Parts: sequence; C-alpha cells; structure tokens
Amino acid sequence: MKCPHCDTDLGEGLLPARCPACGANLSPGRGGHAAAAQHSRLSVEGLSGVGKGNKKDRPRYIGRSIIAFLLVALFCVGLYFVVTRFIDLNSGLPDVVGWRVERAQDKLEEAGYSVKVVEAADPTSHSGLVTAQDPPAGAKAEKGDLITLTVAKARTMPDLVGQTETDAIAALDDLGIAHESVYEPSDEADGTVLSTSLVAGVEVPNDMVCELTVAKTPVVPDLSKMSKDEAMDALQKAGLVGQFEPAKPKDGQAMNTVVSQEPAAGTQLKVGGLVKVTITSPKSNLAKDTAEQIISIVYNTDPSGDAIGAKLIPLLSPSSPYYGKSAHEVWYGLVKGGGKHQDIDEKIQSLQRSISSMAVEMADDGLSATAEVHVNWDWSRFGTEYAGVTSSDTHYVTMTFDDEGRLVSFSDPQTDVPAYEVQTTVS
Repeated sequence: MKCPHCDTDLGEGLLPARCPACGANLSPGRGGHAAAAQHSRLSVEGLSGVGKGNKKDRPRYIGRSIIAFLLVALFCVGLYFVVTRFIDLNSGLPDVVGWRVERAQDKLEEAGYSVKVVEAADPTSHSGLVTAQDPPAGAKAEKGDLITLTVAKARTMPDLVGQTETDAIAALDDLGIAHESVYEPSDEADGTVLSTSLVAGVEVPNDMVCELTVAKTPVVPDLSKMSKDEAMDALQKAGLVGQFEPAKPKDGQAMNTVVSQEPAAGTQLKVGGLVKVTITSPKSNLAKDTAEQIISIVYNTDPSGDAIGAKLIPLLSPSSPYYGKSAHEVWYGLVKGGGKHQDIDEKIQSLQRSISSMAVEMADDGLSATAEVHVNWDWSRFGTEYAGVTSSDTHYVTMTFDDEGRLVSFSDPQTDVPAYEVQTTVS
C-alpha cells in the first residue's frame, strides 16, 4: 500500500496514522484519501510502525497483553476467595436437625468440622434422626471445631413384667416411650407390673403408648352412704365380694343406704375377700328371722303335717289369705300348695326330715326372700323294711312379707315332698 500523497510504499499490515515520509494524516474519516485507505488496512490511533515495517515492537505488545491478562485473572481469583470467605463467616453452621445422622455427619465433616454423636431418647422423633446440634445452626465455628449431634435412639420395648412400677416407668422414660398405668386387684406384691400392652422386643413407633397393668392389693373401700348397687360396684372394682344384710333405718337414715361394713374401710384383703355390708331396708332383720324360722318349721321338724300349720299361724300376716285359718288349712293351703300330693301325704307327713344347709337371700326392699334348702329324709318310719333308708333333695322356696316382717305367702314347687322313685317288682 502506498501513501496517497507521496506514493511512499507503506508495506503490508496495519496502516499508520501518518505517512512516515510526508506526514500526511492517514486516519479513517479524514478526507477522501481516508476512505480508500480504509479498504486496505486497519489503523490504531497513537501506534506507529506496527506493520511489517515495525516488527521490533510486536514482542513488547504481546508481553504487555499477557501481563494484563494475568493481573486480571489474579484479581478474579482473589476476589472469589474473599467473597466465599465472607459468605462462610456470615452463614455459620448449617442446620442439620431432622437429618439422618449419617447425612448430617458427612455434611459437617466435608465442611471441615469434627463431629461427635450422642444418642438420647426422644418420644417425638424417629430413631436415627438428629434432634439437636451444639453449637446450633448459624453459630460461628472454625474448621476443626467439635460439633455435637444428639440423635434419637432406637426404642425397643423391654420386658417389664415382674418389675416394680417405678423401675418400669424409669426404663420407658429412658427409651422415650410414652406410658400410662392401670391398676388391677391382685395377690401379687403391690406395684408389680402384671402385663404390658406392647410386646417385649418390638420396636416402638414414636406415637405409641405403652399401658402398664400394675398389681394393687385389694383394699376395702369406704361404702358409707352408698346404695347397694354403688357398694357392689365399688367392691367389684376392688376385687372383693359383698354380703348384704338388711336393717331397719333409724331416724334420719335414707332407705337402701349402707349403714355399716365389716371389715372397715382401708383394710387389706386377698382377692375375692368377703365384706359384710348392712343396708337400710323397709323393715328390720325380723323379716329374715321370720324366713329362717319358717324354713326350719317346714323342713326341720318332727312331727310334721298339721303340726307344721300350727307353728306357722303366729307368723302369718293379716294380709295373708290363710290368716285366721286352721292349722290343717294353713299346712295344706300354704305349704302344700292347695292340697297337692294328698294321696301320699298320710304317709310322708310322718317322715322325719332335717335341714343339712340353707341359704336365704333377702330382696333389696326387704319384702321378699328366696331360699335354697338342702333336706335329708328318714324313711325308717315306714317299717322295718325301710330301716336305714334315707334320701336328700333340694327345695327352692319363695316367700313374701309385710312391712312388719310377717309372712304373706310361701311357695315350694316341690312342696315338702321328698324326691323319690317308685320301683315295681314284676313276679
């Protein structure tokens, strides 16, 4: 390329800003000659002799470029370390609570911290999860500092049967297993664990509750002023049995109310122990006394027959349909149920009978009673051929009374006839 002003050969490469021979301005956009020069080369303001004609300046330019690049790169690297270090210092420890312990430990160790794992019971967390960290998340820590992770331990149900309630609760608390106790009357030592609702050896979920059934020595409850139903319920819950006796209420005492008990409240008994309870009734114990007298007259007497009726007359209530009747009418109407078995009564009424046992149960209102009577019969009065012949049977009797404890009605479906079989010998 030549200078458009003096035809000086400018060589190949970059066009200088001015002609070295004539000093003409060769920059683009300056006059018509600049347009022609723009099609042939590039110009750099302030640089001269960079083309083929100035090869001695090329190494200096390249060296400066390399140095500039290295300086920029070094600056960027330094800036990166400064920024990341600033972020690390301000972000603090990561939050690993709720992570699996393996993942949390790896995370912290990769960050350059030392990790210590401590197991502890936690009823609200699954086993193997981090429940706490020390120092906490966000705290400042240096590389190599010790970070303690608290991890929920596995909860396997222990065998607690036979242990004391105190020891069993301590074991469950140590494992973080929720629990509750129920008490059951037992002859085992008071406070002994009888059973658990969870099977020993099974891993316990965090929302499961273990129920401990604990032995409780039966203690007589305070039954005073309870109704019969309430007293029976209290005794049943205590593992005890009640025997109720009626009593005539004194002034101010409510009906159907416990007025005494034996043994006293607070007494320790075995399971199934008996507690005698006296409860107010519309009449006194005279009704029960009357019932026992009647049973004795009918089934424990000699002679029998009309003599039984004669002994019953003083015990009858005016409201009885047999009140004022003869001894024979009382016996046949009341005891014999209106003359049943008359065809054999002439003989059996002379049989000697005796009571081996009886049990009389009074109704809550004291106006009726039921009795179970075991009777022995002696048949020897039928003749020498019956010598030594006896029989026994059970009679179920129902009686009603008036408010004064006097007999209104008597019912024995078998009447006072002994159980027997007639055997016929065919010749």
